[in-house]
Amino acid sequence: MLFKTKDITKAKRYEIRLTDKEKVELQKKADASKLHLSEYLIRCGLGRPIAKSNTSDLIIELVKLSRLLKEFHSIDRRYENQYLEILKAIVKAIKSIPHRFTSG
Repeated sequence: MLFKTKDITKAKRYEIRLTDKEKVELQKKADASKLHLSEYLIRCGLGRPIAKSNTSDLIIELVKLSRLLKEFHSIDRRYENQYLEILKAIVKAIKSIPHRFTSG
């Protein structure tokens, strides 16, 4: 499994009053951070980092890039050395990514 999950049950509910405009603005910020609104507000209130790790997204994109490179290589083998250099760079980039995954 890529992500650690915390077995924390949040049983307390609180109600806050917002204008429609405030709700929309906060929801946009939460969406941009890829967080639920409640988690976004908790992080803001407790001074925790808002940005989630995009490590898994980065790895997925690098893997897609390597597959695309392989596809091009199967079509045109004239640039064998260049393909290998690019593939080595992709592998190096993947290996340089910290292997610490967090959940949002």
